[in-house]
Amino acid sequence: VRHKMTLEKCLTKYQLLFRHLFHCKLVERDLGLCWLSERHRGDQKSRRSFCQSHLVRQKMLCFLHDMLNFITIQVVEPNWRKMERKITSARSR
Repeated sequence: VRHKMTLEKCLTKYQLLFRHLFHCKLVERDLGLCWLSERHRGDQKSRRSFCQSHLVRQKMLCFLHDMLNFITIQVVEPNWRKMERKITSARSR
């Protein structure tokens, strides 16, 4: 019973984490689409405004990429491998 509760708790945490990652990927996609729509609008009178909004979007994308890389490489991967080792050792007992 204790292992079942631990597994459910672990799965819930992974679901929340992957839901967050999925949301970040959607925001990343939306930022890209926003850039495309602004670029094709062709409004030359607000060139400075376009440059400023482009800079903000780029900073947001850089932040998102860094955060996604951190979460996947520094958090998910090591913990996933740790969980796989525990599962393998539990099977061999």
